[in-house]
Amino acid sequence: LAPTTTLETFLNKGFLSLAVVALDPSKGDELKRGEMLFEYALNIDSTSPRAILGMAVVMAHKREWAKALALFRHVLARAAPAAPRGGVRLRGLNKIRFAMATCFVGLARFDQTRNALGAIVAADPRDVEALCALAHMEAKIATDGVGRSMECLDEAVNVDKDHPVVLLQLANHAFYCGMEEDGADGANGENASDGHSQATPPWELAETLLQKVLKTSRSKHVRGEAHYQLGRLRHARQVYDEAYEEYKRCRELEPEHSACLHGFAQSCVQLGRMAEASGALEDLRKSEGDSTEVLRLLTFVYLHSGKRQKQAADAADALVKLDPEDMEGWVMRAEAHEQLAAMKPGHVVPKVGLEAYEQVARILKNGDPQKLQHASPQLWNNLGTLRGLRGDVFGA
Repeated sequence: LAPTTTLETFLNKGFLSLAVVALDPSKGDELKRGEMLFEYALNIDSTSPRAILGMAVVMAHKREWAKALALFRHVLARAAPAAPRGGVRLRGLNKIRFAMATCFVGLARFDQTRNALGAIVAADPRDVEALCALAHMEAKIATDGVGRSMECLDEAVNVDKDHPVVLLQLANHAFYCGMEEDGADGANGENASDGHSQATPPWELAETLLQKVLKTSRSKHVRGEAHYQLGRLRHARQVYDEAYEEYKRCRELEPEHSACLHGFAQSCVQLGRMAEASGALEDLRKSEGDSTEVLRLLTFVYLHSGKRQKQAADAADALVKLDPEDMEGWVMRAEAHEQLAAMKPGHVVPKVGLEAYEQVARILKNGDPQKLQHASPQLWNNLGTLRGLRGDVFGA
């Protein structure tokens, strides 16, 4: 085959593999195949924009954000000088900019994310998805938690108020408006400040908007987000069995939705589904890395799962290493290591338990006075007992 024909073959097959992955993310072999095919194409022509773009998409799927960003930038540099004013070329250019914004999010470079989204809106003020993403980013970056987010959302509504992404953003806004009102009662319209029922309670509005999304959208990403937000609504209302079902539907569509994984794990804990909770949290650690919230909940789940003391101790160790001032983490660490030691014949009280409670005492002594006020008698009793067992009668 001539080099040009071979290059086209590799490119076509590579993008076919990406299409398969887009339809079914579980087919990791197709992603590897696509990467191999784009590598072959780049060996033939290292400047091929389509080969570079294909490899950038592969890197983004693999969450190798820095590599993906560098490749997308290379493609953008080739395409941007043409400065299209409309049509397919402009939409293609803006999709590359949106992909770059996604990479910036993955790298936690939020100001650059906002700049990339702003460039899309500057080129096409009617790009609804970019406006909604910019509204979300403005709220995330702004010191007051709002910034220009409502302005961007209003612009999106004016362009297409029935667009599923706009409806999702409006539902998200309604949810948080409800959270700011008088708890669940206020959000549901049962406790309005003027003594009268509200015309459209925020959470009722959010429910209506999300159900409309599910009726009108076929995008699995959009539908997954709608199910997540419905789960969050049920969760806030403490209807945990329904929250569990909505989170589960989201996971089926978006297995790596991090907020959903955390909410799903919390609902599982409320329902006593500890095995499912630990599985979701373990997936979250793999995809997002460690955080105090995840490690704290995971340690709790392991402690209440039976025969998982070693995992509980490891998770607690990781938690206090990540945040040495986490009082709850030190208490769970002591409990985990005590349970682990109890599994061994002729066990003695582990030294790590006393060290953990001493850390709790240090945090209480040097930290917030309210923490000291609310420290449980059991905590002091445990510390005193452990000191006594070590022969520190005065300290006990």
